[in-house]
Amino acid sequence: MNNLTLDGLLAQAFQLYQKGEYTKAFDLITRETSRFPAWAQTLYFWRICLASRMKQTTLALQLFEEALAAGHWLHLTLLREDEDLEPLQVRTGGAKCELEVHPNLGYDFPSGFQRSLARALEFILPA
Repeated sequence: MNNLTLDGLLAQAFQLYQKGEYTKAFDLITRETSRFPAWAQTLYFWRICLASRMKQTTLALQLFEEALAAGHWLHLTLLREDEDLEPLQVRTGGAKCELEVHPNLGYDFPSGFQRSLARALEFILPA
C-alpha cells in the first residue's frame, strides 16, 4: 500500500524539480494524481509546468485542454507570468502571446492549498 500523502508527493516532486529532473517529477505526479482527486486542478498545473520545462509543449497544451475540459481553472496571472510556462507564452519572434481566457478560470486557490504548499516546503527549505 502506498502511504504517500499529498504533502509528501509535492515535496518529492519539488525536490526533483529543483534538481532539474523534470521527467521524473512529471512521472511521479502523473502516477499519483488519481489518488488525490480533490487536488486534480493543482496537479494538472504542476504537470503542465513540468511538461513545458521538458520542452514538451504539445503535451503541456494537451494537459491544459484536458484540465479546462474537466472544468478546472488555472489562474490567469500564473499562465501569463510563470517562468515554467515560458515556452507556451512566447511565439516566433519573441512576442508574448495572449492565452485565451476560459470562462471557468478562477482567482482563488483551492481551500487548503497554501497550507499544503507550506507544509511541503518545510521538507525542502532549510530552517
